[in-house]
Amino acid sequence: MEPQDDAFLRGFFQAIHSPPLEPEDPRYVPLYEIPELVTDDPVELLARGIEWTPARSVQLFSGFRGTGKSTELRRLRHRLRRAGFLVVLCDVEN
Repeated sequence: MEPQDDAFLRGFFQAIHSPPLEPEDPRYVPLYEIPELVTDDPVELLARGIEWTPARSVQLFSGFRGTGKSTELRRLRHRLRRAGFLVVLCDVEN
């Protein structure tokens, strides 16, 4: 890659800022409602781990920047609140 291409791509990547979406946001695409993806739904897997643990639960949810982690955590919050859990979502960036 040429240095000027690298500089352009680095600047472009750093300039992109898309805030997390709430599950009700019309821009949110519910990928995991597609039957082929239902078994791989990270929110359902995390929710199950939390709901089935009697006292405390520690879950690891990772991924590259901009892949939708915060958006999916908001969907998890929505899911757990419906199940009667008290959920606190802390954005460490803020």
